[in-house]
Amino acid sequence: NVPVHAEQHDKLPLLTIPEILPCGHPCEVCRKIKGDENVLVFDHSYSKSKAEVDTSSEIQHASSSETPAKKDKPIFISSTPLKTDFQKCAVEPIFTPVHILDESFVSLTQEDDPEDVDYSLSVDQVESDSDNFENDISTCYTEEQKLIKEHKFIVFESAIDTLINKLKCNICECPVDPDDIVKDLSNGTVITITANCTSGHIVVKWSSQPFLGKMPVGNLLVSAATLFCGQTYSHISQFAEFCNLQYISHTTYNKIQRQCLMPVVQHTWSLLQEVELKKIKEQNRQIRLAGDGRCDSPGFSAKYCTYSLLDIETQYIITFVVVKVTETWSSSKMEVEGFRRCMTLLLDMGFRIEVLATDRHVQIRSIMKKEYPELQHQFDVWHLCKSIKKKA
Repeated sequence: NVPVHAEQHDKLPLLTIPEILPCGHPCEVCRKIKGDENVLVFDHSYSKSKAEVDTSSEIQHASSSETPAKKDKPIFISSTPLKTDFQKCAVEPIFTPVHILDESFVSLTQEDDPEDVDYSLSVDQVESDSDNFENDISTCYTEEQKLIKEHKFIVFESAIDTLINKLKCNICECPVDPDDIVKDLSNGTVITITANCTSGHIVVKWSSQPFLGKMPVGNLLVSAATLFCGQTYSHISQFAEFCNLQYISHTTYNKIQRQCLMPVVQHTWSLLQEVELKKIKEQNRQIRLAGDGRCDSPGFSAKYCTYSLLDIETQYIITFVVVKVTETWSSSKMEVEGFRRCMTLLLDMGFRIEVLATDRHVQIRSIMKKEYPELQHQFDVWHLCKSIKKKA
């Protein structure tokens, strides 16, 4: 409520509150100013005409009153068709604030006890503090990180059509022509829609995803999620096929993996390996290693073999190599070649190896005796027990 000075009273239009309030709520403020013509009302939407009523202000006014108001039933538009009637749905906020920090360990003082009768906290103050905190956190993210943190939804085509058909042309105010809507589904997980009005004007050209250059962000994210969670393209694409969900092709997945994902993996591995090797150098200690090889298929038909050396003290893999069958005489030689490369790499960098534990590979045992006699070679207990069990 803003009092008006005498010299401004003649210039400002006065608005009085009628005896019967159209909103039907015994608002405390309304009772105080009712009939007072010296008070200029700025934010009382119930005193305006129906066409000028601000819905958000009216709902806020209704929530602060003691008696609920009778309002028209809202119209719901959902991204997924529902079995229940839209008119029976309760009005709830679509998004709920997400608390980034876990505050369950924070003990409440006596003044902040929610069960205390005198405990009261303004809703506006809580929302303001939450908004300020989330804004401070969001400023730390880059544009790419914001795209990752952003929520994604599965949207049905019928729900998109419902929204598109409600648009009107900004030039001629004509509605969208249902027969003049072009949908482009040829770019993986993204849909691009161009809608024209009945007069031929372009009403909207809309894409369901942002782009990084010419690549839809969704294509990159689903490719990264498939690779980083350890799944294969065939499993995820089959899931998408059962849901009739638009998905990327195998060619697109391989292209994104080769051009975008694998360089990132290689860069990240190089940084982490450098950190671990630097720690060992600073500690000036001898390394106790465990090594083993893993082929892409059992038997003598393997094409790739990965040999890794693990630091037993830190439980981190400090080096590994991938050997292709064309680099050796046969697939049985790949594990030996991988072992030799890993050992050469560490010794050339000046690391001191105290003990090495491997399986009972005959050729590796021979190499340890001939080329590294000063190193202590032990057999892995798990492999030893496995061989004894086979003989038993």
